[in-house]
Amino acid sequence: MTVQRLRLQLPGGGGYDIRIGSGVLGDLSADLVARGSSRRVMLLTDEHLEELYLPSVQNSLADAGFDCLSLVVPAGEASKGLEVVTELWQSLAAAKISGSDLLLILGGGVLTDLGGFVASAWQRGLRYACLPTTLMAMADAAIGGKTALNLPGGRNLIGTVWQPCFVGADLETLASLPEEHWSSGLAAVARAALVTGAEDWEWLIGHAKALCCRQPDAVQKAVFNAASSKARAVAADERQESPAYGALLAYGQEFGHALELESGFQIPHGQAIAEGMRFMAQLAVEAIGAAPTFADAQVVLLDSLGLPAFAGQFSADALYDRILRSNKRFGGGLRLVLATAPGQLHLVEVDPDLIKVYLTYWEESWK
Repeated sequence: MTVQRLRLQLPGGGGYDIRIGSGVLGDLSADLVARGSSRRVMLLTDEHLEELYLPSVQNSLADAGFDCLSLVVPAGEASKGLEVVTELWQSLAAAKISGSDLLLILGGGVLTDLGGFVASAWQRGLRYACLPTTLMAMADAAIGGKTALNLPGGRNLIGTVWQPCFVGADLETLASLPEEHWSSGLAAVARAALVTGAEDWEWLIGHAKALCCRQPDAVQKAVFNAASSKARAVAADERQESPAYGALLAYGQEFGHALELESGFQIPHGQAIAEGMRFMAQLAVEAIGAAPTFADAQVVLLDSLGLPAFAGQFSADALYDRILRSNKRFGGGLRLVLATAPGQLHLVEVDPDLIKVYLTYWEESWK
């Protein structure tokens, strides 16, 4: 399998490489040397990945002349909080990590969000590289420099935009990914394909079965397509503030985040986003006249990717309240991203009463 390379060119100049393929971790030392990285590296990972990859990565870097230290946090969404961030900063201080050193983030979206935030504020900016190990992170979270922390009142309420200097997606790490997290990552792949346009959408429909079976060539193509879509969006709007960029990140997100919060983060992120895509697909039929056949096509694709409709007992009123609060980031109104076709997404004002009606339909469908 040939390693593929993307170059993300930032609007203000500069940029970074994204490498996707088998054996990327094995070539990591050479990639870091080629980029003139400091020979002093701090590697951040979690307790699960510590056993799987930390020794081999550390040994490889040491053999290449790097001084590689490590930090390990508990696995899971609970690590994306201020308490863990403070502990990590204290560890960086104890290790005398300076702005000229490098933070390596080995893990999925939680670690990417957490580590990127830690790096963004350490001595006014520490260089970091992402080594994503989940499909969700490879397709989305590791690219674009958008970091985030959770608060009791909501998900991703604190964050910065701080770009990595390199992203290396080693597809071999996906072999250890549990099925639940695999299908969760396919939600990010589906959303990227819908946002990009008909060619990626049709390819994904035709290769859904191969992706569920983790066929290597199909997996690499899916990751490359999704990463390319994210890279184009970031190149057009690094601060990620325009409606065009919001279309990529926000489709299905308002409903998905509401579900995550109501479940206490017990619902996998990708499963929540997939359910959000289903909800928005149906809402778009009445709200903006989207074709029912397109809404049905989204449902069929998500089913074929192992993302069936989520069966859960949640209050329509509670979900509505969550959506109202998260929607403030679009300017205070109930403005949602809805789709009429692949590549045709619209940021539109939706009647709050209509949203509440559809939330009630959703709640009653599980009674």
